[in-house]
Amino acid sequence: MNKQAPSGFILSYDHVPKLQSMKGKNLTFIGTIVLLTGILMILFRTFLAAGGIVIAVGLLFVAAGLLNMSVYLGAKDRRGHQRVSLAAQAFGWIVSVGALLLGLSMLLFSKAFVALVGFMFGVLILLSATFQIITLLWLTRPTRLSNFFFLVPVALIGIAIFIFMREPDTNGETTDMLLSGTAFVLFGAATIAEGLIVGNNNRNILKAQQSSDEAPKLEQKSENTQG
Repeated sequence: MNKQAPSGFILSYDHVPKLQSMKGKNLTFIGTIVLLTGILMILFRTFLAAGGIVIAVGLLFVAAGLLNMSVYLGAKDRRGHQRVSLAAQAFGWIVSVGALLLGLSMLLFSKAFVALVGFMFGVLILLSATFQIITLLWLTRPTRLSNFFFLVPVALIGIAIFIFMREPDTNGETTDMLLSGTAFVLFGAATIAEGLIVGNNNRNILKAQQSSDEAPKLEQKSENTQG
């Protein structure tokens, strides 16, 4: 049984018994971290461009890989089954492990990666776009978010392509810091909004299910009273 929520999102009661999709608070947590990271990158872009950015990027890659693996790739429903398809799961693990290994390599061999800072941020932004797409297609079920949210990964991919094609700055890659920070702010804000919507709709689904379960009991109690 499906119900149209006042906000325009679809609530599917058929999924209630196994409602173990991405929790709204998990999305909100991820979005908050990335949003704060983007703001800090914008505020301190000159300092980051002057030095130490390779270590910062390495830490971001490690964090992204760990978050992907721990928050949604490893999550299962109550029956112990993965919430995403095998293809999406395999792709997600490859991306996550790749990000983790790349981040560790940057931390251990930072000097060798100095010339690749722009490219690394472009890859990290593409990972963010991939996370958004997987989240919108699978991880927010049974909530169906508006197609408007797909503009976010499209914008992230556009920023990543621009960074890949852009000529390096002569003043220390300040532009890359600004573009990457902006991309992370966009990703973080969208993910927080998605988390709030998913959390609210999941609560509505559970309340509706509880009401439907209590209705027969009330009817039976009424019949017994009349009898």
